[in-house]
Amino acid sequence: DGSRRMYTGALNRILNEADLILEVLDARDPNGCRTKQIEDFIHKKRPELKIILVLNKIDLVPKNVLDDWMNYLKEENHVAAFKAATQVRRGDSYVHSRIQVSNATHGQLMTGNCVGAEELVNMIKALTRQDSSFGGKARVNVGVLGMPNVGKSSIINSLLRTRAAQTGDRAGVTKTLQSLHLERGITLIDCPGVVIEAGLSEAQLVLRNCIPIDKVRPLTAHPLPDISQQLPGIPSGARKSMHGSSRDHLTRWQKRGKLFRGGETDVETAARQVLKDW
Repeated sequence: DGSRRMYTGALNRILNEADLILEVLDARDPNGCRTKQIEDFIHKKRPELKIILVLNKIDLVPKNVLDDWMNYLKEENHVAAFKAATQVRRGDSYVHSRIQVSNATHGQLMTGNCVGAEELVNMIKALTRQDSSFGGKARVNVGVLGMPNVGKSSIINSLLRTRAAQTGDRAGVTKTLQSLHLERGITLIDCPGVVIEAGLSEAQLVLRNCIPIDKVRPLTAHPLPDISQQLPGIPSGARKSMHGSSRDHLTRWQKRGKLFRGGETDVETAARQVLKDW
C-alpha cells in the first residue's frame, strides 16, 4: 500500500507538471501495455496535453506487424517507433543510428545502436513548437509513462546517450521521479512503472511482467491458456491440455527436472519456469 501511494503521487505530479507525454509501449503487445485510464484522464482533465505513443523494442517484431500497429495507433494519437541502444561505447555513451526507422533493415535493427532517437526528438520539438498552448515557454517538460518493463528508462538513456536512468528486466527498478536534461529547453521526467489494476486480471499482470513472478503467492497456472493462444508453434495436443488442465501440461515438464523427491512433479516451479520463459 505504501508503494502504491508513492507511485500514485509520482503519477499525479507528472500529469500536472508535464507539457507532453511519451507513453511507452512494447511493440510485441501495444494494446496490452496501454494505460487507457491515464489516457482517458488526460483527455478529460488536460485535453491540451498531447500524447506520443512510443512503440519500443521494434527489433522484436516483423516489420509488417510494426507498420500495421503504427497505422492503427495513428488513428488516435501521435506515434513513434523506437529501438533502444543496448551497447555502450567508450565514454559510457550510447550510439545513435541516423537510419530512419522506416528504412531500417532487420540486420541494422539487430545492432546495439539506438534507432529512432532523432525522429522522436524532432516530433517532440514539432509538437511543442506548433502548439499555441505552450505560449512560448522556454522549457518543456516531457513525462515518460508506461507499464513496468516496456523500456522507459532505456529510451531515456538512449536519447541522452548515457546511463542516466537505472534499468533492469524486472518490475519496479525505477522508484522515484527523475528529471533529466535532454537538450536546450527540453527536460525528460522518468516515472516509475505504472500498473493500473482495474480491468486487468492477475494473469494479465503476470504475463506483462508487472508482478515479479517469484513473489506471486500462491502461483496459479491460469496464465498458461493465455500463453497458448499466442504461441502458434504449440502442438494441438499440448494446447488442448493447457486449456483442459494446466496441471496436466505442467506434469509434462518433467524433462526440465521439475520434480520432487520420489518423482512427483513440482507443479509450482514448472509454472514459474513457463512464465519466466514467456
